[in-house]
Amino acid sequence: MSARAVALARDHKWQEAVNLHRGALMIVEADPEAEENVVLAAMTNLAFCLHEAAEFEEARKLNAETLERAEIAFGKDDPALLRIIDNLARNEFVLEHPDRSVDPMHRRLAIAEQHEILGVIGATLRDLAIASFSAGDHAGAEDCFVGK
Repeated sequence: MSARAVALARDHKWQEAVNLHRGALMIVEADPEAEENVVLAAMTNLAFCLHEAAEFEEARKLNAETLERAEIAFGKDDPALLRIIDNLARNEFVLEHPDRSVDPMHRRLAIAEQHEILGVIGATLRDLAIASFSAGDHAGAEDCFVGK
């Protein structure tokens, strides 16, 4: 079911992917032997597809819950959190709360820098500059480009 949902997402068939990811999540949540990382992966995939299907508020709520659980499972500075934090920041930005997207992006940047994940650092600096500028923090946006 998950593989089919991922394939649908690849084809940008978001609502169909959402439906399958919901089913997959229900299955793993009902399984008492399911490992937490499997449940978290299902939650992350569903939240991503919800966002792409323009279900931004539901995606934001699910990402917040997923992040909370992932912090317990992996620790607060684990690179496994990067995708969830990015998704949450994007939810806030598209819901017209750029100021609420800045803190998660700073956190994502700190984790990426700690683990020297260069691609994530670059992408996060770009996104952080856009969010900071949109939130009215022009100096903060400029800092992202000059490396402060």
